[in-house]
Amino acid sequence: MKINEYVLKLWKCYHDHKKRNFKIYTKLMPLLYPPLSKGCLLFIGINPSFKVSYMQKMANHVNETEDLFNFIRYNECENKDRLIEKIIDCEKYARSDYIYFRKFKEIGEEVCLDWEHLDLFFVRTKNQKEFENICIENRNQMELSPFAQEQVDISFKAIKAIKPKIIVVANALASKIIIAQDKFEICSQGFNDYGYDKIKIDRRKVPIFFSGMINGQHALDNGSRNRLVWHIKEAKRDNNL
Repeated sequence: MKINEYVLKLWKCYHDHKKRNFKIYTKLMPLLYPPLSKGCLLFIGINPSFKVSYMQKMANHVNETEDLFNFIRYNECENKDRLIEKIIDCEKYARSDYIYFRKFKEIGEEVCLDWEHLDLFFVRTKNQKEFENICIENRNQMELSPFAQEQVDISFKAIKAIKPKIIVVANALASKIIIAQDKFEICSQGFNDYGYDKIKIDRRKVPIFFSGMINGQHALDNGSRNRLVWHIKEAKRDNNL
């Protein structure tokens, strides 16, 4: 899967755009992935946050001693291959250390499935308002900017390549965007019988749960979280997974 190649090509295209200044979109290195697990429970988020304190911790992990913003800043530097390696290493480290991923690991263990996480977008922002200013042109209709749409197109390819057994969209805004996208063929015909939708991925129909955040300040309460776990187990049983 060439997800990182697609993302870096997109960043270069917008960073080098001659007619308009898109550099504000690509001022930071995008999210880049280590090898992704396949045939798993896939959690989908919205985009990587630029939390300075944790980004500094990741920079320290890869022995990056220069200023954090210089480290993470996107530019056509001579040592870009090495920078790409460090960004991927940071993501790998975060998955084993950052509390955001801990809940996904716990749920995967409870339902006896390997887990994976994918953000719908790759642009790093400090908060959701900044993200919306860059990526959403019409929130009522979930109309995306061209820059954002191209990111979703890449993520759609990644989801197909991962071949997930079950998907949990762990963000309310990401849920709305996926539902609004024609390329994500959501089937709700069996919802009244099973309590979840399905998404068509190639020739398979995969159970998909649209949820709020599982981690953080606005996370699901314990009761809602436990019902989600129960429901994932039921989806496993229903689909002989």
